[in-house]
Amino acid sequence: MTIPPYKSARSRAGFTLIELVLVIVLLGILSAVIAPNLTRAGVDGRNFVDRSFNSMRYAQKLAIAQRRTTFVCIGADSLAVGFASGCAAPASDPGGGTINFSNTAVSMTPLEFSFDAQGQVAAQHDIVVSVPDTGDSYTLRVEENTGYVHAQP
Repeated sequence: MTIPPYKSARSRAGFTLIELVLVIVLLGILSAVIAPNLTRAGVDGRNFVDRSFNSMRYAQKLAIAQRRTTFVCIGADSLAVGFASGCAAPASDPGGGTINFSNTAVSMTPLEFSFDAQGQVAAQHDIVVSVPDTGDSYTLRVEENTGYVHAQP
């Protein structure tokens, strides 16, 4: 018994033109949505926001653990943590290095505030971190009295 020619050709045909076009369209849509989020400036900006958030939370915990005032000094594109106004006496991170870093891909309004020995701040602070290259903006909020630090996209 022989297989009719139309069936054997059909089984070896592979993808149809419609299937190929749909796959290309889906890949184009995915790349248009995902690619802007993977730019170097976007990744660097988000990394800076995460480091800043973690450093502020660490500064609060450091103030409580050592029962002393801890300062957070924010520059136009930098953040530092210390034990004196202006962060003159730098605090060290758990790895032994100082908490002082910068990123020229971001911009912030300069600010200095402190956590007291109970980990509280006198007033609420909203630190807006902007990434001009991507148009992204993140807000790091330090709550009044409690000193709770949280991020808002």
